[in-house]
Amino acid sequence: MLFVYGIVIRLYILCITIAALFHPKAKAWMQGRKHINFASIKRIKKHAAEKHLWLHCASLGEFDQGIVLIEKIMQDNIEWKLLLTFFSPSGYEAKKNYKSASHIMYLPIDTETNAKSLINNWQPDYVFFVKYEIWYHYLNECILQKIPVYLIAATFRYSQYYFKWYGKKWLQLLQQFNIINVQDQNSYDLLKLYGFDNLLLTNDTRYDKCIENAHTEYENDIVEKFVARMNTLILGSAWQQELDIVLSSWSKIKHYTPKLIIAPHEMELVPYIEQLLSSYPINYQRFTSYNATILDTEVMILDTIGHLSKVYRYANIAMIGGGYRGTLHNILEAAAYGLPIMMGDNVSKFPEAIEMEQNGVAAIIHSQQECTEIIAHWCQNYLYYKEKQLQYFGTRLGGVEKIRMAIAIG
Repeated sequence: MLFVYGIVIRLYILCITIAALFHPKAKAWMQGRKHINFASIKRIKKHAAEKHLWLHCASLGEFDQGIVLIEKIMQDNIEWKLLLTFFSPSGYEAKKNYKSASHIMYLPIDTETNAKSLINNWQPDYVFFVKYEIWYHYLNECILQKIPVYLIAATFRYSQYYFKWYGKKWLQLLQQFNIINVQDQNSYDLLKLYGFDNLLLTNDTRYDKCIENAHTEYENDIVEKFVARMNTLILGSAWQQELDIVLSSWSKIKHYTPKLIIAPHEMELVPYIEQLLSSYPINYQRFTSYNATILDTEVMILDTIGHLSKVYRYANIAMIGGGYRGTLHNILEAAAYGLPIMMGDNVSKFPEAIEMEQNGVAAIIHSQQECTEIIAHWCQNYLYYKEKQLQYFGTRLGGVEKIRMAIAIG
């Protein structure tokens, strides 16, 4: 099966190479791996006081799930060093200047040679993979070198390849993790069925990260002037589907939330959003060119990166993008401020979304009319739903500390 795995990896590289001719992200994926210099991460001297950690994430969402644990470990061990690797450009580009890491790079292609080169140079004392980022050769090399390796914030489903006849080798490798941290009872029960005894069930680590973010001081004069203490709806990481539902109903929605902040999932969507807004009788401005003297502005386009998770504090209700595409974005960032959440109807793979809906602090939106009715109801009972959301959120904290106690490092 390793032979087949090698072929699949090479086919994937071929596809990315072709896609790079047309797609900026694929091009960034290729270019980021062209000039990887393993010697640049070489561990010069190994001594007890300076531990080397390696955290690998697919992208930004997985980074948020893993880094909150790493930060807790490192805050009491300031001499420790961190290697941070990403699979995708969206994660790397967003965090390439993360100050707490000694080195930040793309994960080289999963080959036996690359795995040996990275691990032999960095010589990690502890390795952390997040969620689904389990690469055979890297994990196998950690095990061969007897390096403690942990899987954080994982979820498993019976439909995954680990549980098929051709995934037996990967399933056996999973059992070699020192600890597999799973986020839901179904994942825990599934792995137990296959004889796993290295499991730790906790709440999602993002709850801890998001509440920490919500409690961090932050002021934004531009957003504050725009909102002007009026009820505000925010579209976080929005795609076309969320935009269409809200904007087509805006003439009714604005009676309940006179202000709307749109944060697109990708900055490339900003011209499209402007074109769409221009087709409605809606006055809008960009965040980066906001003029406070224009008093009738109803919509602000958040055309900048790095503000969304903190700007949620200025809103009353959030609609989070990706739910209609099966790729729901982070709803916890908004919920940490007590905002009730609207989302699309393809969220079965997101346990936090299902839990919030069951607790009455989130709603799946199927139509424009439903969107308007939910907003009206939530605005009329704003304090009730804010308190209910915060109470729910409070019950989900503590995952990070439970993991830290279990791995017993730092």
